[in-house]
Amino acid sequence: MPESHYAFVYVHYCLRGVREGSSGMEQLAVEELTDIIRKRRRQQRGPHSIRRGVWFSFVFVLSLQLLLTSSKLKSFFSLSCLSLIIMKSPTGVWGPSASITEAPPQKNLLIKDHLQKINACWNDHLEEPQLSTWFNPKKRPDVITTTGWLAPVIWEGTYDRQVLDKYYKRLNITIGLAVLDTGNFTRWTLKHFIKSANKYFMVGYNVIFYISSDNLYYILPYLQLGPLWSFKTLRLPKEYNNEDMYLRYMKNMKSKIMDHIQYEVNFLFIMNMNQIFKKDFGVETLGTSVAQLHAWWYFKTPREFPYERRTKSAAFIPFEEGDFYYHSAIVGGTPNNVLALIKQYLQGIRDDSTNKLDSTYERYLNKYLLVNKPTRVLSPEYNWDPKYKTPPQIKHIKIAWQS
Repeated sequence: MPESHYAFVYVHYCLRGVREGSSGMEQLAVEELTDIIRKRRRQQRGPHSIRRGVWFSFVFVLSLQLLLTSSKLKSFFSLSCLSLIIMKSPTGVWGPSASITEAPPQKNLLIKDHLQKINACWNDHLEEPQLSTWFNPKKRPDVITTTGWLAPVIWEGTYDRQVLDKYYKRLNITIGLAVLDTGNFTRWTLKHFIKSANKYFMVGYNVIFYISSDNLYYILPYLQLGPLWSFKTLRLPKEYNNEDMYLRYMKNMKSKIMDHIQYEVNFLFIMNMNQIFKKDFGVETLGTSVAQLHAWWYFKTPREFPYERRTKSAAFIPFEEGDFYYHSAIVGGTPNNVLALIKQYLQGIRDDSTNKLDSTYERYLNKYLLVNKPTRVLSPEYNWDPKYKTPPQIKHIKIAWQS
């Protein structure tokens, strides 16, 4: 193990101690590092290795004491010292003799990756801005801006994106955008969706675009994406071919989120392809669980909503219940929360199949969100159907629905 790895062992235990408030982590860190250093010294007996051992041992002891204090300033100073030491050492070796030789590109990439992990650990301690610092419901008295469970309903004029940008930029987050090819849309449809998303979706942030299809070679258009965008294809397994498209897609997404997506992104949105971004879709939309109000039903009462009314269905909602009617075109949140939604949807499908019932994905979604209230609700501005006359409440259409 190269000496540069010792820092990350130590940071792991120290940050666990800070997070858990446990002084016992200090002893674990010392024991782990002592064992690693002892093994390393058996392999390298030369004077240079001993000098390097003394050097990084001194840094560990100093930084360990700093990190385990309650002061964030000292913790930040400690992590900064470690980062500087490693960056000053292109070979990944600590100490005065570290800069004699140049490191191969692979090692530099490894060091960069480790530094990003240290940065992510430190960022875990950043406090999210209070809702009152970026959201002002009084700015829009003409609409519903707060739900009954006190979640914000995001309308134009109610939020200060700069406050959130300052927070999320420091976190260096990555947002996933997953889109489904239902087979009813063409390469042209996908091209315009991606092109508009590339222009307006989470501008200035790392974005991974996921496209699911059973015919990737046919549907994928040629596009030049922004520097912070990357593209991944998720082929639908052939064994799903005889199933409903949404069911196929959600089964595949469940597998992909568990396998790798949950480790790649901080937030994940699942969107239908038949929509076009018109205005900035920014970090004001991020939350643990994000739901989109359906433009067609926003001005209706819950009794009129097209909920599942069959009592034996897993998606059943009684006439006297209901908050909003949510659109399946946009669903988001943390990967784990999106995964929980998908699992519940698949379970509902299985339960209904035993009763020879079949409901729609959108109705299962609405049942899930009735029980598991979303932490952020997007107004109809974020998904408006331009075929309808635009009411005065809709100030800026963020996404135009192509029905």
